[in-house]
Amino acid sequence: MLTLATITTQLHQLKVVPVIALDHAEAIFPLADILAQNGLPVAEITFRSPAAGEAIRLLRQQRPDFLIAAGTVLTADQVFQAKNAG
Repeated sequence: MLTLATITTQLHQLKVVPVIALDHAEAIFPLADILAQNGLPVAEITFRSPAAGEAIRLLRQQRPDFLIAAGTVLTADQVFQAKNAG
């Protein structure tokens, strides 16, 4: 389980958080893999697309060490989607 201190430390080390908007949730895997292979195992997945919640869920299941942020969260429903996705 990640703590706020762990997340803060990781973000200080990484310094950059790529922002990703997806049309299809499964497209997160090649993007996440390229980022991780290049020393950047972090991404903000924006809720500008309906695929965001599913992309977060898939990435959390398949790449548990990847640091994931939910972005452009504008509604209470999106907060619940992001939290439930992991």
